[in-house]
Amino acid sequence: MDYKHISLFLGLTLLMSACSNEPAEEPVAADGRPVSFKISSVQNRSVTNPDNSTEFVAGDRIGIYGLKGATGSNVAFMVGNDGQLQAEAGNGIFYNTTGGATADFHAYYPFTAGQSGQNVSFTVGADQSTAELFNASDFMTASTLGIPTGSESPVTLIFQHRLAVVQLEVVTSQTDALKGASVCNVAGTAVWDMVANTMSATGANTTVKMWGRSDDGLTYWAAVPAQTVAQGTRLLTLDFGDEAYAFTTTAPVTLSEGLIKKFRIGIGDKNDVVVFSPDLEVKPWQEDPDHVEGSGELVEPDPLMPLQDFSAFNPIAISKNKEEITAPGWYLFHLYDNDILEVTADGNRDKVMHIKRVLQDGKTGLEWHNGAYYYAAANPEKRVYTLTFTARSSFAENMKGNQLRIGAYMKDAEGKDNFVALRKGDDLVTTIYYQVPSEEYAQYTLEFDMSKVSTTHNGNPQTAWAEPDADMLKLVTLYISSNAAGIDFWIDDITWK
Repeated sequence: MDYKHISLFLGLTLLMSACSNEPAEEPVAADGRPVSFKISSVQNRSVTNPDNSTEFVAGDRIGIYGLKGATGSNVAFMVGNDGQLQAEAGNGIFYNTTGGATADFHAYYPFTAGQSGQNVSFTVGADQSTAELFNASDFMTASTLGIPTGSESPVTLIFQHRLAVVQLEVVTSQTDALKGASVCNVAGTAVWDMVANTMSATGANTTVKMWGRSDDGLTYWAAVPAQTVAQGTRLLTLDFGDEAYAFTTTAPVTLSEGLIKKFRIGIGDKNDVVVFSPDLEVKPWQEDPDHVEGSGELVEPDPLMPLQDFSAFNPIAISKNKEEITAPGWYLFHLYDNDILEVTADGNRDKVMHIKRVLQDGKTGLEWHNGAYYYAAANPEKRVYTLTFTARSSFAENMKGNQLRIGAYMKDAEGKDNFVALRKGDDLVTTIYYQVPSEEYAQYTLEFDMSKVSTTHNGNPQTAWAEPDADMLKLVTLYISSNAAGIDFWIDDITWK
């Protein structure tokens, strides 16, 4: 087993005997004596080594508790360049014999402020795509019990890994096609009961971007709370070239503390999957003889919007405004009577979406939200989704007069619109004015990055982005409107995946 080692040296002040026949004086009482801490070796590199061993680095912050014959609750200590641990903000751990003749010490890494009671809660990072980000999610604990308050011996804390590691190995000659991997649908929060020394997984399911830890870029790691993943769960996704693969379990998969659960996928030169077999690899953390029974299958992730068949199109008509959109499905809203939002025949196409905006008397603009089709989808993942559709217009010139306006948004806890990032060349924007300069149907695509949102809504490049939280990801709403007065648009073959 691989451990982080910390030695806690008792700050003991001794009154030395004089060189005479006078008797030695008694030691100072234990009450109030600070406990000092030291790490024997400090590295200036990543805490996770190529051999999967783990080391502390200068600047690491450790939380320490003293119980029974010691006093101190969630005291932060920082690792110095010399290996010494220094309590922050003048705090510390102190002996207190009124609590008992012995002291218990509990420690964890990384330190998190605001902990209370005997339970320490830790949420793994949603982005573990670098060594630094992965190591910041490597939750470890140590407990040493029953140390006499008068002991002069160092107290040693042995840290052990309390999360599980998911490892994905990709076997392929097309290394340039690998774009990243994620662990999906796992509980992202672990709770450590220090007294019982137990771990439990809790909280909403999350998606974690994996760290490509190998030099060849073929091995990915992510740290997640130990848990059992149910059969039929989409557990892993792999971005390979223009494809997005998902691994769905065909049997329960147990992720255990301190163990690396290994999955392997092989992709042939024609992007055919030749191997996919989950297995357990024993690493220096701890040995586990159990193997996963069963396997998984690669499937394309479910689209947010299946290819739309307008022959059965039945959108919900909104009577007031878009705030009425609270559940998945199609919606339409037009404030002005002359606007056209309908499904109709167009040439040899039986049913297509038809949009036409008309300026009303006394109105100066075409607000995007007052004349649009809306499509609400539940539970998008923090990844890129591509909107694909075919369209034509009644204005066959490449200019502003034939623009569709397209975007998507999520609602935060206050009900405020947070607009999803759209890729426009090398820039990210929150809405796109999409020119359709043809009277013939042509295919168009838009890429939405669901990991980035902004409260600013326009077609200019944005630089300030936030990450949507779990509540925001419950529902994302696409809008399709017209930014052109008096121009007809016909839309068909629309999907979002």
